[in-house]
Amino acid sequence: MSILSAALGQWGAPVVLFSGGETRTVQAMVQPAFSKASMETKESAAGRRDLGECIYIGPPEAVLHTGDALQWQGKDFRVVRAALWHLGNNPHHCWALLVPLPGGRL
Repeated sequence: MSILSAALGQWGAPVVLFSGGETRTVQAMVQPAFSKASMETKESAAGRRDLGECIYIGPPEAVLHTGDALQWQGKDFRVVRAALWHLGNNPHHCWALLVPLPGGRL
């Protein structure tokens, strides 16, 4: 078991992925996205938070693509950017930037 698999198992939550016409549930981490500059932000102890945007970190076996959708904690999101990160030649994790869907439903 990799360190990432252990972390996702301990701190991750179930996330339903809708990618390539398939539906799949994985353990992943979804957290609010923080940035230094944004047109629509809210101050917090961790910095400025873009309202609604989230970062997804999931297993490398479940690659997301721009335009895919997911559900997390009853909220629906669209993938705006995604990448498969590698350590050396080995896939390590899938990263994605998420935005809430208008109307909040798929």
